[in-house]
Amino acid sequence: MGRGLGSNGWSNEHHVMATSNAWKVLWLIAGAGAGYLAIMQWPQDRRIGQNLETASPAPPPALPRVTRFRPSHTQIAGTASVIDGDTIEIHGQRIRLWGIDAPEGQQLCYVNGKPWRCGQQAALALSDHLVRHNVTCRQRDRDRYRRVVAVCETIETSDLSEWVVSHGWALDWPRYSQGAYSYVQGQAKFHRRGMWQGQFDKPWEWRREN
Repeated sequence: MGRGLGSNGWSNEHHVMATSNAWKVLWLIAGAGAGYLAIMQWPQDRRIGQNLETASPAPPPALPRVTRFRPSHTQIAGTASVIDGDTIEIHGQRIRLWGIDAPEGQQLCYVNGKPWRCGQQAALALSDHLVRHNVTCRQRDRDRYRRVVAVCETIETSDLSEWVVSHGWALDWPRYSQGAYSYVQGQAKFHRRGMWQGQFDKPWEWRREN
């Protein structure tokens, strides 16, 4: 028999090399399998992360069961003057925009700790928006001051309450709206529009304290 041959004709040196190569092959196969699993798992993990990232600051969903527009026999139309961010006047009739609450004229908001008259700014923003537009309001109710509470529109804006809230100059008032404007309020908050660029008290809470 030749030098170092075993009973199967292989030398011990060849046997060791074969065993080493076999382990290398096994390690390569295991590594490839782990890499494949990681590649397959990566898009799913990334999609989950993206969903969390976009879902976290996203505004809340709209409430489809809330009916903003109801048939009304009382309709008021004409040129509107603005009293404050949620109240207009047409032909001497005060009209409160339904479902929202804007800061009062004397109410202060704060940006970087500095006060500013957000209530006045809300009224000015609504006034600028209504320039040269007739307004049509459909009554829904009367408030405790006997003002008409209505959903109002112009030829360009289907719902003035929604417009004011979406621009950050009023809040959805869930006590009356049942969250009808919570979605657009979430958008205003996310984009830091109007009052949302700083800190403020909710108008109904500010009135209670003042």
